Amino acid sequence: MQEMLLLLAEGAANAGDHYGVGLAVACASIGAGIVTFAAAFGLSKIAAKALESIARQPEAADKMFTPTVLTAAMLEGVALFAAAVCFLAQSGWLEAVKN
Repeated sequence: MQEMLLLLAEGAANAGDHYGVGLAVACASIGAGIVTFAAAFGLSKIAAKALESIARQPEAADKMFTPTVLTAAMLEGVALFAAAVCFLAQSGWLEAVKN
């Protein structure tokens, strides 16, 4: 998986040099999809573990709410930033900054 992500990142970075803009758009689109899937998977794991813990110890629900929401918010922020970078690469903005 890591090799595939590195290949996609390299393809997006070098698309203007060899293959044209089409490969950059394709790599950035795939990257945005991977970011969305990973964020959804992470949020589902956070929610599942929080609900499992509350089911085992209901009196700790108040103490678990804040850390769960903060963790989910941080994950959402990272995912939003990564998706924004993918969309900027897709529009060619990163290539303009690179030059």
